[in-house]
Amino acid sequence: MRPHPSLRPRRLPGVLAPLLATLAPLAGCASETPSSVVDEIDASLYFPIDPGRMWQFRVEGAGDELGYTFFMLGEEEILDGGASAVPMAIAQGTDERTAEIDAIVLLSQGGGWVNLLGERDVETGEDSLYDVPVALGRGQWKVGETVSTAAASDGSLEFTATLTEIADHPVYYGTFEDAARVELAGTQDASPLAGTWWWGNGVGPCHFTPAAEGSLAIELVYYEP
Repeated sequence: MRPHPSLRPRRLPGVLAPLLATLAPLAGCASETPSSVVDEIDASLYFPIDPGRMWQFRVEGAGDELGYTFFMLGEEEILDGGASAVPMAIAQGTDERTAEIDAIVLLSQGGGWVNLLGERDVETGEDSLYDVPVALGRGQWKVGETVSTAAASDGSLEFTATLTEIADHPVYYGTFEDAARVELAGTQDASPLAGTWWWGNGVGPCHFTPAAEGSLAIELVYYEP
């Protein structure tokens, strides 16, 4: 089993490698089943939506000089209309306390499904919900299968999520075994979640290349479960 990025390297210089090796069994590693045997996932295990969870990413290959991107889950809440959701803030900065929020998306999960319910305006706090929750993934999801969602009742906006691969995926501080590669796309690629994802079993997103033109890929360096 290979280590996962479980500690902030800038806080514990020189001791990262042995600590990662010690903590690897606790960090949500996948089973030792060879990747070639694994052909389906439960999306809710590969993208856990637990209030308080936080992922810290750096721009791939850029070190610390460009700052970090953070995905931070808030507390579960009831939206207008009665749906339950967990808001996830997407922010950029040098640390999670001072990072500037760029977008807030509203997520939910249940029965293996991971759904995007809509987005929240960063300035006003107003929610814009889709007519139908967008499926980002589901249980018993096999490689090659696409889940499509007509998010707007008039058919003007459709999202697709395709599980394209299950394979070991390296990031700067370690390798995630049996990670899931997921392609998320929208009719207009309007969502900040559109792009190519790698999800680690029990950990969540470990690499993301946004679909937006000019965006840079980011990779996981730290997470708080």
